[in-house]
Amino acid sequence: MRPDRMKPHPHAVERALEITGSAPGSSVLIGDAVSDIEIAKATGLRSIGYAKTRQRGVELREADADAVVDGIGRLIIGDHLA
Repeated sequence: MRPDRMKPHPHAVERALEITGSAPGSSVLIGDAVSDIEIAKATGLRSIGYAKTRQRGVELREADADAVVDGIGRLIIGDHLA
C-alpha cells in the first residue's frame, strides 16, 4: 500500500465505492477514529462514530460525525439491520 494513500486519504473508500458500484449518498462509514469521520466527509458519505470510550465520543462529536454510538452489537439503518 502506498503511504500517501493511507488514512486519512479517502482512496480506500473511493475504491470500495467504485468496486461495489455504491453511491456515496446511499452509503455510510462506521469508524472509531476522527480520521474515519474526515474520510466520510471527504467522500460524501454519512458517518457513524463508534465511541469505545467517553473521550472518544467527545472527539467524534467534535469531528461532526452524523451519529455516535457506544455499542455496535445491533445497528439499524433505515430498514436494514447492519
